[in-house]
Amino acid sequence: MHFRPWIAVPLLAMLCIGGCATSLPNTQPDQDPNAWTSGEGLGDWNDLGAALAIGLGRAYLTSESSQTSTPGVVEVHAVDLLDRRFVIRIERLADSGGGTERVAVRARGEPFRVPETERRVVDGTLRRFGELSGVDVAPIGR
Repeated sequence: MHFRPWIAVPLLAMLCIGGCATSLPNTQPDQDPNAWTSGEGLGDWNDLGAALAIGLGRAYLTSESSQTSTPGVVEVHAVDLLDRRFVIRIERLADSGGGTERVAVRARGEPFRVPETERRVVDGTLRRFGELSGVDVAPIGR
């Protein structure tokens, strides 16, 4: 049997196009790639690390780095098991008195949006902020 290059080229092209298209994360084309999934809640700013650890865990994310470029704003870069990148931004909005503060948690997959994961990290972090608010001893995270 002889090698027929005229058959190999279209076959290779089909494999490459099909394989590349299926390896991209599941995104929704109608979503704005610059938008954030966000939520607000009440909590103690000093509980930020504990609340974020639970939020990241609920979304199966691991923190790669964090930075505080502005007082009252923390930005965390995280990655999931599929090596998709996320940015999580926590911002102190206002002091409600008694040590409890209003905080905003925002998350975005980069360069592709992953709404389910973004929502899980925002909701998990805000829920834990609420559980930890005003208590001396933290209850075990659920």
